[in-house]
Amino acid sequence: MAAQHHLAIPATVDGLGQAVTAISALAREHRASPKGCFAIELVVEELVGNVIRHAHPGRGGDWSIDLEFELSGDLLRVVIEDDGIAFDPLGAPVPDRPTTAADVPLGGRGIMMVRRVASELQYERRAGRNRLTVWVPLHPQAGPRQG
Repeated sequence: MAAQHHLAIPATVDGLGQAVTAISALAREHRASPKGCFAIELVVEELVGNVIRHAHPGRGGDWSIDLEFELSGDLLRVVIEDDGIAFDPLGAPVPDRPTTAADVPLGGRGIMMVRRVASELQYERRAGRNRLTVWVPLHPQAGPRQG
């Protein structure tokens, strides 16, 4: 099993930048393909961004988000933990596919994109904390997963 990397970031845009920078460096260090780097950055930007925006409504960024990264074979495991309101992103409904550009909603597509690039996702609420674990391939196949 590869070494684990831990990172605690403030729940701010700057904290999100720190997380993306750290995960990007790790992905490049382990020779992820360009598509793999994109998928890994997408997962972190979308999921950590959602935590920053929604975990503590009305509260500033005076709290932190804990991240853990671990490489195992061709997969990068990303764990995102926070003490915000309970939210299982895996239970969020998959939005309908729009038929025109006017039908595209402003939100709700990020989790769908994460589902497509991740090989596996797990959510649990433990001791008052959200814990979302995502496995992302370093070298994804040519086409995205459907679902």
